[in-house]
Amino acid sequence: MKRNGFSLTEVMLATSVFAMVMAGTMAVYFASNRSWYSSDVQMRCMREADMILQKMVYGIHGSNGLRSAIYTNVVFAVTGALWSVTYSTPDGYDGNFTYKPADQVIRFTDMSVSNAVPLTIGENVRTSSVTMVTNGLNIMVRVGLEDGRFVATNTLTTYVRYRN
Repeated sequence: MKRNGFSLTEVMLATSVFAMVMAGTMAVYFASNRSWYSSDVQMRCMREADMILQKMVYGIHGSNGLRSAIYTNVVFAVTGALWSVTYSTPDGYDGNFTYKPADQVIRFTDMSVSNAVPLTIGENVRTSSVTMVTNGLNIMVRVGLEDGRFVATNTLTTYVRYRN
């Protein structure tokens, strides 16, 4: 007698092999997805910290940043963790950067414009410090992001040497 089809043992064996391959594939997929999402949070954190420092050093929307400040016209104030830097440039531009730890933001105010509204240039700033050094400033920014169960922090420090 000729057999058509598979026996119950063959079907069960094929099903269990298929289930093991699918379980392995799903495990790799979920691990890759977690890794990608974690990397994405870390990249956004690094980008935020980098953009804050770039805006402070080089300026915002065509304005002059701290790099073009006149050395003698930089006013630096610290009250606890809160700090403020007010500066002037040779072309008459006046600006102010302020860090407020309670809000976890760094804001910029264009002092050349009357009734200027502070512009938030960085969010999620966990800590920040500014220290005066000879002919410049040391700026440290630590940004932290939480997205679901993923957490990332990034600390960047730069030295801004005045050109003028």
